Amino acid sequence: MFIDRIQQIDLLIRLKATGTAEKLASKIGISRSMLYEYLSEMKTMGAPIDYDRYRQTYFYTSSVRYKHGFEVMGQIKMGNIKGGLKNILINPVTLDNHCSILRQQNQNWPMN
Repeated sequence: MFIDRIQQIDLLIRLKATGTAEKLASKIGISRSMLYEYLSEMKTMGAPIDYDRYRQTYFYTSSVRYKHGFEVMGQIKMGNIKGGLKNILINPVTLDNHCSILRQQNQNWPMN
């Protein structure tokens, strides 16, 4: 729920469609005081949020993007990962040895 609200606030700020604090709180279904807590938390996380009294909207003072959750990684990013299964998969002999150990530990692996 917290992440969903942050994403809603972020979207409305990027669209410069928040309206006043009261209107923004109403749009996302929370109290004005709770909205201020969300805005404070976003600022703590690095969001450069300000308010334009003339346009009556919150806005970012610099270009930012809220990013939370999983990201599909391309080959270039995957190539930067060190350790883990990547090193095992490079050497087929090592992979066979690891598979043998896993088979001994669990007779159902890999499942047929």
